[in-house]
Amino acid sequence: MSIIQIEVFELIEGVSDESFIASDEIFEQWCYANCPGIIRRTTARDDHSWLVLTLWAHPQRHEAEKSERTEWLKAVNASTWRSSSFTTLS
Repeated sequence: MSIIQIEVFELIEGVSDESFIASDEIFEQWCYANCPGIIRRTTARDDHSWLVLTLWAHPQRHEAEKSERTEWLKAVNASTWRSSSFTTLS
């Protein structure tokens, strides 16, 4: 079994797509280097919202170091942020 984590959010007003993408790329590199068990992490967007989908190899997923996550979250509108985790069936 593995974990699929889904995060959906909007950016804080004034944060450009370009600056968020740069921050997200740094955070993603940190995740792959420092979070054993991460299989894939993908960022996507539509006209208004962003989505981050992360696939973990096992149910005991590793949390990102708070300082790294804090930098990434500075661009996220907390009132719009939603996160769900699902355990795969096989």
